[in-house]
Amino acid sequence: MPNIKRLIIKRFGGTANFLIFVLFVFVSYLSVKNYFNESSQSEEIISSQINDGIKSLDKIKKVTEKQPIPDKIENKPKFVPNHGKPDPECEIEEKCTAQSVSYKLLSGQGMDKYPTICLNGKLLLSKNLPENKIGRGINLIVLDQNTLEVESIEAYDTYTDDSSFYRMITKNVKDGNLIMIASFDEMANALRETSIKAMESYGSQLFGNIKFRDGFVMIGQRGVTKGKAIEYIEAKGKKDFAIAAKITGCANFPLGTLSPVKFMEKNVIDQDQILVANYLKNCGLREDCQADEFAVHVYTGKNDKDEPKICVDGRYVIARGINDAGRGINIVVVGNGKEVLKTAHFDTYIEDSTNLEIFLEGLNDNVVIIAVSFDDASTKLGNLARNLFFDLGSGLIQNLRHRDAWIFVGRKGINGFSPIEEISYATADGSFPPVLDKKFCVPQTLKGMRIRPDPLPNQNDRRRDFCSRYDGYGEFCQNENVDKPLNPAPLINKSLENHPVFKTPIFIISSMSHTSLRMTLETIIMQPGVQRSQVFVCIDEKLDELWSLVDLFGFRSCKIESSFNYTEIYRKALVQAFETDLAENNENVIVIEEDLILAPDFLYFFTQLYDTFTKDSNLAAISTWNPNGYTQLDGSSSFVYRTNEFPGLAYMLKKSVYEAYIKDSFYECCSKRAWYDWSLIDKKTKESVLMDVLVPDVSRSFRRPYDISSEDYSFLNNLINRKRKTNLIPFPELVELSSLASRNSYDDFLKKTLKSALEFPNQESCFKQGNISLPQTSNQYYKIIYSQENESDLKKLKELCSCFHLFFDSETAPKGLYQKNLLRFYSHKNSYILVGSKSKLLV
Repeated sequence: MPNIKRLIIKRFGGTANFLIFVLFVFVSYLSVKNYFNESSQSEEIISSQINDGIKSLDKIKKVTEKQPIPDKIENKPKFVPNHGKPDPECEIEEKCTAQSVSYKLLSGQGMDKYPTICLNGKLLLSKNLPENKIGRGINLIVLDQNTLEVESIEAYDTYTDDSSFYRMITKNVKDGNLIMIASFDEMANALRETSIKAMESYGSQLFGNIKFRDGFVMIGQRGVTKGKAIEYIEAKGKKDFAIAAKITGCANFPLGTLSPVKFMEKNVIDQDQILVANYLKNCGLREDCQADEFAVHVYTGKNDKDEPKICVDGRYVIARGINDAGRGINIVVVGNGKEVLKTAHFDTYIEDSTNLEIFLEGLNDNVVIIAVSFDDASTKLGNLARNLFFDLGSGLIQNLRHRDAWIFVGRKGINGFSPIEEISYATADGSFPPVLDKKFCVPQTLKGMRIRPDPLPNQNDRRRDFCSRYDGYGEFCQNENVDKPLNPAPLINKSLENHPVFKTPIFIISSMSHTSLRMTLETIIMQPGVQRSQVFVCIDEKLDELWSLVDLFGFRSCKIESSFNYTEIYRKALVQAFETDLAENNENVIVIEEDLILAPDFLYFFTQLYDTFTKDSNLAAISTWNPNGYTQLDGSSSFVYRTNEFPGLAYMLKKSVYEAYIKDSFYECCSKRAWYDWSLIDKKTKESVLMDVLVPDVSRSFRRPYDISSEDYSFLNNLINRKRKTNLIPFPELVELSSLASRNSYDDFLKKTLKSALEFPNQESCFKQGNISLPQTSNQYYKIIYSQENESDLKKLKELCSCFHLFFDSETAPKGLYQKNLLRFYSHKNSYILVGSKSKLLV
């Protein structure tokens, strides 16, 4: 050991130098070894590449032996910046570098200055270019990113709809291609969130800030990040139109780092990425489906806290937390081999249905589609989407409304209607509908039905909306009624189609009661032949709820300045009816007061008396309410009488009568309600004018019970709150119309009838005992001539009115009189005339 140490010192000068030498030799060894290994591998790689090259040459040789060699191989050239003389409209002040491209964009200004777009010194869009189609909205140019050649120039009217524009930018523009936009007139009105979001993929960050008639120009590129687009908004401000938005300069392409763009990634899940929530044999069906069928279970969820479910062939592919299932429409696409090809979810409660439409348009032929709604699917479900479902076999999708539950199985290419579809309707108050929970077998080739499986249920969206906003409408808004349509009744009697009554304006003078007005409007719209445009509802200008009610029925409104009492509202309504252009060129107006319910033949009643009414100057009005028409009399719907009293409530009034006796004398003649007896005053003589009114024996209008809190309790209770008879017979024919033709003819008829009428057998029992028995006959005229001291003495008549159950009030005169002392009525199959002994009609 000492000898070795001495040898190391002698040869290397010390132990440390020896160790350094050993380390050097070891490193050298490793380096040489590594060198030879790499050389060996390189030889193998080179040898392999040479062999592959030889094989490729052999393939090329074989191909070239079969195909002729082209004269010229065309390579697609890159664009070359044009720094020469640009088109005259494309000159800009900026000086572009060798690699940059000049641009100039101007939006339209107003409706007579059109947009201009230039790129690389070339005019691409101008009114002066014959091939250009410039239009309102967005004028869009798409250019190839490599050559800057124009691929398309289109105008999209995004004032009315942006669907076509959205389809263009999401489906038809290739990744990396350029777009240039210039607005004209108005482009922002119909822009939806989906379009605004899609434009971010072209670098835009201003697209969502465009307002009505702002000017906008932009250069974007598909695949760049938000904020990389060249864009500018010229705000309209308080002007009618913005001045032209303008951008000029030099651009380098690409505008930024390009990335592939995929739309609807979050909506649609492809086959290889579909998850399965759980497995259930036959999706819960007790029996197996046939070989050419597959099992399906669909479930719409009880409420928004539940979940939608779709099971296909034993696998739940739509469920909570699985494949993006959720609010809106959940879809499963099944191939012809029963395989689930796609799942999709579209939240059509908050997002418009454009992506859904694109998805449905892109379905392959013969695939089966299973759709289930959850929570709400209708709020933003557009008509195009509904039509696309219709093409897939849906017969009910047009009826889907807020929170309705819907299941559907259809097929691309189906002929007719799918046999598998159902809707469960939500209630009027917006509560969730009964859940749809269905299991069934679906044929791989679903066949359509030529006729819808069930009749289309009606759903009245406007009525539902109204009922959700206002309370207190009772049965009108109950579930069994809320979807009934509010359409005018058709005119069955075609011979009356052009009758003047149906062109006569109808003025309804409303009070503050929404219930009363609703009932009146309901019975108006049920009148055969009624025209909505002829119905005017006069309402206090501050009662917004009643305005909404009138709008729901589709009638016209006339605002009345707020007043403290109904009589003043009445006066203002008559001014609207007769002194404005609302009823221009009409000689007659139908007036309907508050709290009335109309008989089914209300308008038809006017048609039978119209000719008599218009030809006789002595007739002021046709009334539809008889103050003596009580249930106890059991009157006849066929009889009409002349009276000299104006009962009001619901009547047709001549314009000439209004102008002569009411227009400037309302407070003198008509300041009280009509049942207190209006007195028409001659403006010159200041004396009462005797006018005739036609009145039915059985009323064609019913006045709802009166809430009496006045000193006239007895009078109003007897007049209005006693049980009344209102006609319910459809279209009864009137009799003795010829007697009504004129005052003279009516007088002659009465004289003749009084002469031949039978004496009432026991009238004295009325005066002695206070009651009376009616004869057991039919179709007879009976007369009672009561004693009078003078022509105006009605003491005995009042007693008779009480006995016959006519209107009676101890403090006021009887109602329905003609010539001061004659009263007609019909009771229990016979006609009666009560006439005073001093009457001029007695021969």
